[in-house]
Amino acid sequence: MSRLLSRFWMGVAFATGYVLGAQAGRRRYEQLVGLWNEFVGSPLVRRAAESGRDLLGQAGQKLTEQARARIGSQGQLRQVMSA
Repeated sequence: MSRLLSRFWMGVAFATGYVLGAQAGRRRYEQLVGLWNEFVGSPLVRRAAESGRDLLGQAGQKLTEQARARIGSQGQLRQVMSA
């Protein structure tokens, strides 16, 4: 009988810990999501992202121009790119 009672209380303890841990985990998750949204919504971060996009666009254009210069003409570039 004591073994059965012991298992019962162990199950109760496990269930209680699980529920309390899940609630704490959910609160922490919501806290992290809030911090992330604050970070992403920051004007400084938005400006940095725009600058990064502009730099990548410029780098892409330069690479395309260099590739075209090496190959010679746009038609040949398409043949190489599609191969």
